[in-house]
Amino acid sequence: MLKFKQGSYFSRSKRFFICTACELNKTQIQDSFEEYKTELKRNQIELIKWDKLQLSRLLKDEPRIVYDFFGPEFVKAFNGNEALSVICKIPETKINAVLKSASSDIYCINNNFQNLVNSHIERKETTELYNWVFSDLKEKESNIAVLTGNAGTSKTVIIKDLIELLDRDNIPVLGLKTDKKRIDPKQYGKSILDLDSNIQNIFEQRGHLLGHPLSWTQPGSLIRSARM
Repeated sequence: MLKFKQGSYFSRSKRFFICTACELNKTQIQDSFEEYKTELKRNQIELIKWDKLQLSRLLKDEPRIVYDFFGPEFVKAFNGNEALSVICKIPETKINAVLKSASSDIYCINNNFQNLVNSHIERKETTELYNWVFSDLKEKESNIAVLTGNAGTSKTVIIKDLIELLDRDNIPVLGLKTDKKRIDPKQYGKSILDLDSNIQNIFEQRGHLLGHPLSWTQPGSLIRSARM
């Protein structure tokens, strides 16, 4: 306080903040604070105390500051998931573009017979999977569906048709050909997209925009239902 009173800012200040990570609620400390507060008030300077309790109250409403100084995990624990989702929100147009780009290996698959126009065959498996995505899960039913079959039985084409149907209905889809992707097991969410974006955050945010939760399936699963 003495250094402040002797410094050049004293005559130009209207407020003086005391900031500390400690709690200043002990009687002796509080009495000293009130004395300084009265003294500064004579010079039209307001003394403001920001100790551990006040800082916590202030930062509850400032998740961006918590994020910038401490990172996303602190925001989640201190401010909550909703505050974190607002900070990390990705524009919807970018989400759609990122998912389509990451799914390009599937979108590029030709689901017609070569050199034959309008030769696409509708397959019942596509319809069954499409209906399953929108159906309510039964009790203890897994929300993972696996399409199996021998080589050359059109599994990939069925998935391509399914993705096109879901894309038509504005359902976020990520389609991967695992033989075309090099995935870092330590950062699979980012390496899948080849961008500085986390695929789990993208799906969670996209689900909130649609009004129901979307879930993320780690590499190894084929499809995960849009409903829990």
